[in-house]
Amino acid sequence: MYTKNYEEFLDSIYKPSEYYSKVFFYRWYNACGAFLSEQGIEEEEVIAFMREHPIQIGRAWKYSPDLKPEIFAARHWTRFTVPTTEEEAFKMLDEVVSLGQKDLAIQGTKKEFITEEHFELGMWIRNRWIYRIDCDDSIVQDRYDKCYEMLSGDNTGEMIFEHPDSVSSGFLSRYYDHLKEFLRTNAPAIYVKRKPIKCLNCGCKVLRIQYGYPGHEMRDAAERGEILLGGCCISPDSPDYGCPNCGQGYIKGIIDQ
Repeated sequence: MYTKNYEEFLDSIYKPSEYYSKVFFYRWYNACGAFLSEQGIEEEEVIAFMREHPIQIGRAWKYSPDLKPEIFAARHWTRFTVPTTEEEAFKMLDEVVSLGQKDLAIQGTKKEFITEEHFELGMWIRNRWIYRIDCDDSIVQDRYDKCYEMLSGDNTGEMIFEHPDSVSSGFLSRYYDHLKEFLRTNAPAIYVKRKPIKCLNCGCKVLRIQYGYPGHEMRDAAERGEILLGGCCISPDSPDYGCPNCGQGYIKGIIDQ
């Protein structure tokens, strides 16, 4: 299975070693690839997984010779692809969603984002993090349980039944908030001569960004939607104005003609 792709992969990473031989790599690759593909995981995703974690997975199986290939594959697949913390989940989604897609995704309201992404990013979350790999192994199940608790926002440790659609929608709401902050700090700021009335991306009202440790007045103004809080760190590239909806920043300065 995937022999041609894997031969190219081996040639690109293999170095003679007393611990790792091509025969050994073929064994674990074929076992993992066969099991994961049976679970409905796309060939490209299996190959990408093998490329990213060849030595870690090889070493684990080298020293777990009695472990069934399907259990081994499920354990290590979930270890690298199923998050247990919100930070891990956001990082994985940020790698899946391009900067341009992030920008487009939050030009509407949060409700519109959740609705539009229900069968896109929401389905991606459900297929990989909620619908479980068919493997009867306590380590695998425990990781999915922790992931479910994180996605649903349940920190009690008790499994409360919710429909997968509700869980993914709730997490998309949190990811929407994350995207706004991500774009505010990662999207290139636009230079303007004066404060824009409306955002050039989404049309939302642009607000002044106020920096420094926020006191009660600053917090109250931010809650009323009069300003945006920029934090305590400021640099020459820090935006002067920002969009509260899509996160686009604006710097007041000279515009090149």
